[in-house]
Amino acid sequence: MPELRISTCDEDDGMISRNEKVTVGTSSVQIAPARKRRVILIRNTSTGTQRITVCMGFKEAVEDEGIVLEPGELFSDSNSEGYECWQGVITAISDSSGGQLSIFER
Repeated sequence: MPELRISTCDEDDGMISRNEKVTVGTSSVQIAPARKRRVILIRNTSTGTQRITVCMGFKEAVEDEGIVLEPGELFSDSNSEGYECWQGVITAISDSSGGQLSIFER
């Protein structure tokens, strides 16, 4: 599993802020732990043709069963009036080795 490097914001509410790249292979990996968040952006920044499936709320990601991101595509989720951003675990899997996601959350 990739190491999740997380840094704390200087915000008074104690929210966590994270901006990093995560390698995703052909086995399911956790790309974000369960936590209180207001926004999360996930972009497939793979340099090849890797198609990455992102899953929310499942123990393990399954290829093509979730949010499928082609290279360059972006998924975003954020709080809005009456809606709360996903707070649970997020996992991912790539259709081939060497996949890469860039993640921003706070």
